[in-house]
Amino acid sequence: MSLTYSEIENTAFDGVTRQGKFNQKWLFNLSGGYQFNESWEASFKFRYASGAPYTPFESDGSQLVSRYNTAILPDVHSLDLRVDKKWFFETVTLITYIDVQNVYNRKNVFAYRWDRREKKKWRRQYWNITFDWRKSGVLEK
Repeated sequence: MSLTYSEIENTAFDGVTRQGKFNQKWLFNLSGGYQFNESWEASFKFRYASGAPYTPFESDGSQLVSRYNTAILPDVHSLDLRVDKKWFFETVTLITYIDVQNVYNRKNVFAYRWDRREKKKWRRQYWNITFDWRKSGVLEK
């Protein structure tokens, strides 16, 4: 488990102090797992971060220096689950796993961009559930 609190401010050449681009005040990570027996184990990873600052768009798509990093993106979080299976052979051990990322399909917003054709902002977000299955390695006994 890890928990971080931070504040980042910058004073620009104009003498005005503003919050920094990477000023995500809270970061929280929690991970754990359980080994059922010599062959099977399961684990999880939960991540949370408070929203990062961004500069809002004006109605024409421009951004004002006076409004630099005055808006905050939504908080982001996700939960990943993984199950590992070990296969024991005479001289090697084969480890396979299934990894499901963003289990509850959270639509996390990481940035806003301006669409010049549509004349509006759009969200850059990741929200798909990812399944990953592969062998992760062969270990010599």
